[in-house]
Amino acid sequence: MLTLRAVYLADILFITHPAKSVAQSAQFAVARHSFGRSTPQSRYRATISVGRIAVRTLCQGEIFADYFQLYLRDEAHCELPNDYTEDSMARRLMVGPTGVIVHTVRNMDVTVCIEWHDQRPKPDLDSLHHVVDAGFDCATGQLIVAGMTDDEATSPRLTVTPGPLGVRVSWSGLDTLSEDGLDGEDQYLLQLWPEAGPVALQVLKAWPATES
Repeated sequence: MLTLRAVYLADILFITHPAKSVAQSAQFAVARHSFGRSTPQSRYRATISVGRIAVRTLCQGEIFADYFQLYLRDEAHCELPNDYTEDSMARRLMVGPTGVIVHTVRNMDVTVCIEWHDQRPKPDLDSLHHVVDAGFDCATGQLIVAGMTDDEATSPRLTVTPGPLGVRVSWSGLDTLSEDGLDGEDQYLLQLWPEAGPVALQVLKAWPATES
């Protein structure tokens, strides 16, 4: 049974848990921030203390994944990757020099959580359906997260360490879609951390699983 003990100090939330994967277990429950377009500039932050590793939830909530996509990019660079190939679609992630595009399984509002880690987190593949590591550069230390047709003027800005970043995108709930594809419990976790240089794209777990 999952047991969490939460202590609130101002805007900081500390969670203790004996399991190593507490960040994954609590990933969609700790933050109260919403991507909702009615409050796009909300600056809620939460820090989770997992053992000796701090995990900061930059923001969490729903974002409209129009065209089955959402993106994360350096605020100063509007260029997005455009390699719409069979391979990139199978990876569900497109990577450019200063941002990434995440492919979702629904063209609807989807649940997204973005975390900051002090170092590359250990992957927790058992609880997830699809996991990809990659990297991009954020010279400004400011990121924009948005859907493809969102107004960036009102999209959230996220503060990170300037420079090369590692990013892990994890998909879960991909097996929960309704027959018409409109409803589901699919969730998207983006984990960021500082890197010394470029990070090669690597699919850690693929969905659907390849039959052996």
